[in-house]
Amino acid sequence: MAKAKQLQLDPNKILNDPVYFIENVIGMKLVPFQSSWVWDILKYHRLCYMAFRSSGKTRQLFVNFFLWCAITRPNTQYLIISKTLPQAIEVLKDIRLTILTNPLLKSMVPSNRSQSWSRTELELENHSRILSKAYNDNVRGLHVNGVGCDEMGEYEDHEILKKAVLPTIRAKRGFFVGVGTPKSELDLLHEVENDPGFQSIHSDRFPAEGTKGDLFLNRYPDTIIKRVPGAVQICDKASGKIIETYSNMTWAQEFLLQPVSMKDKLFPDVLVKACLDPQLEFQEDVRNMCQYFMGVDFAMSAQSGSDFTVITILEKAPGTKKFKVVWVERLRGWTMQCRKVESENYLKGIKLLKHWVMRTLLVRLLFTI
Repeated sequence: MAKAKQLQLDPNKILNDPVYFIENVIGMKLVPFQSSWVWDILKYHRLCYMAFRSSGKTRQLFVNFFLWCAITRPNTQYLIISKTLPQAIEVLKDIRLTILTNPLLKSMVPSNRSQSWSRTELELENHSRILSKAYNDNVRGLHVNGVGCDEMGEYEDHEILKKAVLPTIRAKRGFFVGVGTPKSELDLLHEVENDPGFQSIHSDRFPAEGTKGDLFLNRYPDTIIKRVPGAVQICDKASGKIIETYSNMTWAQEFLLQPVSMKDKLFPDVLVKACLDPQLEFQEDVRNMCQYFMGVDFAMSAQSGSDFTVITILEKAPGTKKFKVVWVERLRGWTMQCRKVESENYLKGIKLLKHWVMRTLLVRLLFTI
């Protein structure tokens, strides 16, 4: 049966049509919005998608599409990034299983598989490689033909994207694709969407229900959505049996892409967002005639990684009652805090700040524990 099917495949379509490859070689039927994801990567070259939970974004983009790229483009390299290394390893594991369980793809397994395949890297017979990494500075130095960032809404340090991730595709003029379900209006997905510096990145939204249609039902045509007081139920279309139940808030956040600011938060997102200015950056120097206030929340636990020290510096300009955050630094754990205080450069910086305080008599240091 495998040989008969292989004779019916069109080699030209396999090389030039990723949807054809996914549906006829891998054997997964794509819904229309998933097909548009794949074609848009080739069209725009740099993309960032917001999509509802379980929409198939990780499977179709980072397993199937990246596999098509690696198979049809010999001697190329691709990088998959997740929030944590275990998550990145799981994506690469799905790629390995797809190859090993598909009769049409087993020929891509290299003869030295035991040496060239690991939890974080695999190389195909055509010498293309797919790597998996966690979202951190360790991606520096890599030069790949394509990079994918999974669940971008969960990334905490937004600067890593600009300073470490995007440079990996600069040398080879590679493509970038990022996807995720937004966690808040201040997450990296929204920052990319609103940042004019990302002019080459096309950001779009795919909620389960919205202007693009009932995408959840397109993805799962054997289900129906029922709304009951305070909840949304996913039911089997044939039997009517309840499969899953979500609260209205969870449905809005995870499926309608509407982050909700919790009322019990000390600083709701709606208040924080109004205070942000994407055009400003942290400053290391002081400005003349401005007042500066430093707040320090010390790590109190001696257990490694169990607490943080956070240092925040506010600036108040003459003639205004507003305070501006000009510097924030976070240190993990008691040990790191001690090392920072003991470091020569940090002590030198404190001495300079103290000297400036004594000279201007305009700065008060407020230490809060």
